[in-house]
Amino acid sequence: MEILPHEVSQEELGQYAFPAMVCNTQPWHPFIEESDYMFAEIALQAGLRTSHINGLLMLISCIGQGKVKVTLQNEVDLQCAWDRAAMQVTPFACHNMVAPYKGEDFTFPVYAWLLLEWVLDLLLNPLLALHFTWDAQKLFKYDGSKYERFYSEPWGGDCWWNIQVYCSDS
Repeated sequence: MEILPHEVSQEELGQYAFPAMVCNTQPWHPFIEESDYMFAEIALQAGLRTSHINGLLMLISCIGQGKVKVTLQNEVDLQCAWDRAAMQVTPFACHNMVAPYKGEDFTFPVYAWLLLEWVLDLLLNPLLALHFTWDAQKLFKYDGSKYERFYSEPWGGDCWWNIQVYCSDS
């Protein structure tokens, strides 16, 4: 059976001419500003925790008040900044560790600092070097009648003290 073309009115098809919908000028409602909505959407999509949200809002407030300036424009700028910062410290080195399990050896990559390089980085850092304690110390507190020795740091122990005394006598 062949269906021939025919004309049908809009009313017969159930389509009626509706007046144009009123444009919603605040689709972000109930947020006060569109930027509030945009921030909330980014925070939700990123899964930010309360502390991260508060930190970002505080930064945005400081930027708005002119107290601070952010020069990063995009993720590439941020990555470059991270790369520059990473060049300032000892890089992690990858070591393959083999662990036997149920008769089979499994290899796992383990990232760690080379201890000597890390210590040298700390010692050669002019911002940190001033805060190192180089000499052993014996600390005492007065309890009202006598002095009593106390320990609060590794350089306050007898071992470090004995090593320094031995080295100074040699």
